[in-house]
Amino acid sequence: LNINLTTKKVDTNALAKDGWHRVDKYSWSGLWHASPSGLSHMPGHGHQDCGSFEVHYRDQPIFIDPGRGKYGESGDAALYRSAQVHNNLLIDDADPYPPNKPYYDDSFRLLVSGPSPNIKQNENSIKLTHSGYKRLKNVGAISRNWRFSPLSLSIEDNVEGKSTHRVSRILVTPMKVSEYGESLVLEGEKYRFHLVNDCNYKIEPITQWKAYGLGTPAFAIKMILQTNLPWTGKLLLEVI
Repeated sequence: LNINLTTKKVDTNALAKDGWHRVDKYSWSGLWHASPSGLSHMPGHGHQDCGSFEVHYRDQPIFIDPGRGKYGESGDAALYRSAQVHNNLLIDDADPYPPNKPYYDDSFRLLVSGPSPNIKQNENSIKLTHSGYKRLKNVGAISRNWRFSPLSLSIEDNVEGKSTHRVSRILVTPMKVSEYGESLVLEGEKYRFHLVNDCNYKIEPITQWKAYGLGTPAFAIKMILQTNLPWTGKLLLEVI
């Protein structure tokens, strides 16, 4: 993503046609991406970012797209293109959609990935629904709903299906992350936030790539559980 969300003058209709959706609520600004077909754009780098997002509070970036430090099909080049380093929800460690190929036709894309993602904005929320995981056995549609209030942001997730699966939610932040009981505190230069999660987590150091080969420290917060489907979870971010 790497887009300056402090810039207000944007054509939201033009953004939406390309799969980009912007929200400005209270002191929050956010940007979401879902390719109109679900599968990644071509031509392009094929980032697995359907359902990923960026959120800022005033001038403080909280959850970001870390970018990519170099080209390539292996190692960090492939990792930073995958959903593993995006603000996303993964099932069984798979990317939300299979790789796109130039020789696929529209009927085949529909067969393997279902209908196009759906994004709806309401007064204080934005909701994404997609069927990219239908290629996995016993997994149905995914929905993510972001709700804004003046001092909080909640993320409500729902996964349809049956049997037991691994559900991973990932949040990438440039802020300092520290433990606070069973929850987390995110601290920036001006603002601090309390992140209330509903399962165990781990914090991994990563890199925020400002340009190819030019990076700064960041963190990936990974919340992972084995659970029966259907499943519902909720994360809450509060301004301290």
